[in-house]
Amino acid sequence: MKSKVVIVTEYFYPRDKPDSRLLTDISRAIAEASNGDFEVVCNSGLHGVELSVVVFRKLNKGDKLFAVTNPAFLLVIFAVFKKLKKFHYTLLVYDIFPENLPPAGLIKESSLLYKWVKKIFDWSYSKANLLVVIGRDMQQLVTAKTGGKVPTVLIPNWCDTDAIIPSAKADNPIIQQYDLEHKTVFAFTGNFGRVQGIDNLLKAASLVSHKDFVLLFIGEGAMRPAIEKHIAEHPKGNIIYAGSFPSTEQNIFLNACDIAIVSLNEGMYGLGVPSKSYYNMAAGKPILYVGHQKSEIAQLIHEHSIGWSCPPNDINALSAMMWYICEHKEELLPYGANARLLAQNNFSKKIVLQKYFDLYKDFQ
Repeated sequence: MKSKVVIVTEYFYPRDKPDSRLLTDISRAIAEASNGDFEVVCNSGLHGVELSVVVFRKLNKGDKLFAVTNPAFLLVIFAVFKKLKKFHYTLLVYDIFPENLPPAGLIKESSLLYKWVKKIFDWSYSKANLLVVIGRDMQQLVTAKTGGKVPTVLIPNWCDTDAIIPSAKADNPIIQQYDLEHKTVFAFTGNFGRVQGIDNLLKAASLVSHKDFVLLFIGEGAMRPAIEKHIAEHPKGNIIYAGSFPSTEQNIFLNACDIAIVSLNEGMYGLGVPSKSYYNMAAGKPILYVGHQKSEIAQLIHEHSIGWSCPPNDINALSAMMWYICEHKEELLPYGANARLLAQNNFSKKIVLQKYFDLYKDFQ
């Protein structure tokens, strides 16, 4: 029987989410490389047991499984399957489980349950033949998790730099709606998750008294009520929630600022690389990164002069950085130009998808 590639993901077309678009494009690249000898299995409409049965039936000895770290329980199942069917197993690491639970406040790292679950998942990750990671900090953490037993390859996320392009702030309808043409606008766009350091941003912004400073939120997520509550309780007018927008309007809301904010809670080192960073770069926006100073985005900022970085949970340092940026607007243009160039040269859709193609181009 001819070997094939089986791709398993919970993110896929037609869901209109960034991760779904990424995995759909990755699947296309793999399909092209494998000459069409592939199948995609997604969990839309399938329960966990049903999905596992479907995957087990499709896999044969010599096949290649390409899976993503969501949903996490499948990683244990795939590790068992690999023992039985001897297929080649590549795992794309978007999240590291259960290490991603303590920073979200869902479990304590010192608990016996956490330690027990971690042992199971350390074993599961170590059964892959190849781990694809999306950042250098993640690569370091995954190598430690598997004891260096599994080779890793770094393939970052990307942005379509033809679809996302810089545009004039003065012409932006969101900027016009809130009369922000002459303000220094810091924007946090995307998912308002529990590990994005939203509280830290709100507290720091409250300390910034610069007349030009505005913090703009665009998106949805668990922390939206906290943002709206903070705005209601601090009616200075320099923190604005502008709602959410469909992906078809990305080029509008990504350009509704002078500076793009990317932030992660303390404890998130190596556990994720915000994909919106690449979209912000493509829009030509300098980045203010709040998070671990050795994380992937912080390294890019320092290596390529595309913005500024600040440690997490230091509201005084962050507010001082925001004030500094408002006072040094001459840095915005060169940092933004560097960000756009970096996106085009390193993180364009064509460049990154070629790396996935190369993983399977010799597949027989």
